[in-house]
Amino acid sequence: MKKLLVLTLTMLLALVPLTGCGGGTGGGDVPVDYDDIYAPILEKLYNVIMAENPDDVDFEDGTVGVWETANWADMKADALADVGYTIEDLNGDGVEELIICSAFAGSENEDGWTVKANEILALYTVKDGEPYFVFEGWGRNGYNMMEDGRIYNWGSAGAAYSIYSVNHLSEDATELIVDDYYFTYDDPDGADWYSLKHYHNTTGVWGEDGMDEEIDEDTYWDIQHELTANLHDFTIITFLKYAEDSGLPTSNEEGIASDMDDTCAVEADWVDETVADYGGSYYEYSFGDSANAQIIFTPAPGETVKNFAILSLTLEDVTDGGVPIYDTTEVYSIDELTAGRPMIVHFEFLGDIPNNGIKYCDAGGTCHYYTVGESGYDGSVILSPFIP
Repeated sequence: MKKLLVLTLTMLLALVPLTGCGGGTGGGDVPVDYDDIYAPILEKLYNVIMAENPDDVDFEDGTVGVWETANWADMKADALADVGYTIEDLNGDGVEELIICSAFAGSENEDGWTVKANEILALYTVKDGEPYFVFEGWGRNGYNMMEDGRIYNWGSAGAAYSIYSVNHLSEDATELIVDDYYFTYDDPDGADWYSLKHYHNTTGVWGEDGMDEEIDEDTYWDIQHELTANLHDFTIITFLKYAEDSGLPTSNEEGIASDMDDTCAVEADWVDETVADYGGSYYEYSFGDSANAQIIFTPAPGETVKNFAILSLTLEDVTDGGVPIYDTTEVYSIDELTAGRPMIVHFEFLGDIPNNGIKYCDAGGTCHYYTVGESGYDGSVILSPFIP
């Protein structure tokens, strides 16, 4: 359902925050009713949030990040509160854009209906009197507005590969144009797959064709830190408020809560130099020469982890509540995972749909299943419960 998009982009002019009512002229003398123009988009995204099953969603432009964000919530009212919008003229051309934001990590205002948020899930403008899709973000492809009016984009294709860029909107706000593009890539002359180098260009090209300028690792991360130090907060109206004002349902009969236990007794992290602390005292499994990530598993403090297994996964179905169901193949197992002898796995990540997992049994004999993936928010290892 997710697609890795490595687009990059920047604002020419400073932000001009307006109310969400819309009253610009769009370059002419007759006021434009932006609420009316963007009404079909808001209705579509409301339906995406309320959908019970991804099979019910038409994943057209602007919907992927909205579905993904809403799917984190246990109940539909919470999902509606986790996504919001504002209508503002972003580049001062007299045309107001529709900005869809995640309120998942936003700060709530006193009125309980609007939040401050900076993660852009989708952007639309108006062209020839109709809504025009510009770009969208999701878990591994994020967009933020910077305080100086530019747009920051970041992306990840796994533990080894990352990009970030600074961009601006075209004069009519219909496309994003790259200004500066930074990425990591395997050293073509390196001895192993994790010999990363860091590059910069102004073309937005990733890979060997984009290696215009090599920069050192510290510079790479220092630039990213500087670019993200001052992100612009939009004041957005949540879809919960939108639904209330429109007389639309804010919940379904049964909700979408899962009865699965989200508390995992296993901790996971990317392998780094701390592995040396274990000497040779660890279990190890590899998915072969195509493996492109290394993860270490240890029991959470105070937990007993029996019958720990590494799984190969194939997505089979999704429940009405949006919970994925996987076909599992157990490829390696041990009787007990301990802090003194952890497990290191060389995984092959094939895409955004999880293809790797773990299983363990607790002290009471109940077995638990988790997919293994990467957080789109901070790049950490994510263990998500699933139904085998």
